[in-house]
Amino acid sequence: MECGHGPAQVNSSNSYPAHMLHPPRASQFPMTITPQSQRTEFNPENNISIPAVIDWTHGGKHVAIEGSWDNWRTRELLEGSGTHFSILKVLNSGVYYYRFIVDGELTYSPDLPHESDEFGNIYNVLDLKGYYNENVVRDQETEYSSSPISSYNNASFTLDDYNEKLPEMPPLLQHMPLNQASSSTSYEGVFQKPLSTNLDHLYIKRDGSSQPVVALSSSQRFRSKFVTTVLYKPFKKARE
Repeated sequence: MECGHGPAQVNSSNSYPAHMLHPPRASQFPMTITPQSQRTEFNPENNISIPAVIDWTHGGKHVAIEGSWDNWRTRELLEGSGTHFSILKVLNSGVYYYRFIVDGELTYSPDLPHESDEFGNIYNVLDLKGYYNENVVRDQETEYSSSPISSYNNASFTLDDYNEKLPEMPPLLQHMPLNQASSSTSYEGVFQKPLSTNLDHLYIKRDGSSQPVVALSSSQRFRSKFVTTVLYKPFKKARE
């Protein structure tokens, strides 16, 4: 998570009132996550670790940070020099409050989400409630076979197995977007999640109509999304 812009001093002592050991009122703020992308519903009880990069880009010789992620117990130095400093925090899902310490002065960034308590102390807000590590979540969502263990064996292949005629195409590869219903008749086919076996394949289809056109399609994974591209070309040019 990239954050931290513009210094501003806060009139506060180094000791923290008891009420600030816990976050102030809950709030929601739009934040930019790097490299995470999509906002997805998930169970906060999973305690998924989320990497967040916090940046300070307004100078200083010594820049540190402290926050509610450890009840304000420690100050951590940011790495960098000149005008840019940064630190990587790995936190669980939730809302956190933090402040910068620039050359010994407590500051906050007015350009980022922030809140103040009843004493006038101002804190930046780091909202990680709606973000997740998509690689970890994808592993947790893996579907396993429901067939009983007794249905599996370790029998050796026989001659009959080798004599079986193989299909011209693996059955899973037949579930391509070009074989699904068009958007004019069914919206479910358009938004159906492609199978992993269909990714990174190039498909070609020509219907039996008199139109001299062929359709080419390919599906790729982009982070937590799937992108399918369909290209229609004249049949004569496709054969050249």
